[in-house]
Amino acid sequence: MNSETPTVNIFDCIKWLTRDFSLDREEMQQNRLIDDLLADLRIIDESDKTIDLLDKSTWGEHDFTRANELIWNSIVPRAAHQQRVENLVQTAGHLGKTKVKEVRRSAHAKIHCIFYRDFKTWSLAVLHKKKRG
Repeated sequence: MNSETPTVNIFDCIKWLTRDFSLDREEMQQNRLIDDLLADLRIIDESDKTIDLLDKSTWGEHDFTRANELIWNSIVPRAAHQQRVENLVQTAGHLGKTKVKEVRRSAHAKIHCIFYRDFKTWSLAVLHKKKRG
């Protein structure tokens, strides 16, 4: 496991949030995520010091708890979801090499999503509880 502290490049984040150039400024600012983060992002941008959202000692007088929660709950999970999708694509590709038909591949993908992933999450939780307990 990597022990480095995760960082968010604000410029990359803004590019991602504003990637749809067909929106006008007023419409874009009505987006809940942008609307909620805009004030905090401006403070971070205008700060002379580095602000680490995971280290409250760098926040100064401003409370970035809401921005921190929004980023972790709205932006960060996208990577995990994309990884799941990529995993299913790879699984379908590997199954295709076994010469099974499309219906069987789809059924396997559904079983994988519904059963295996939930079981793995549950079993890891049980294992961690046993180690702590």
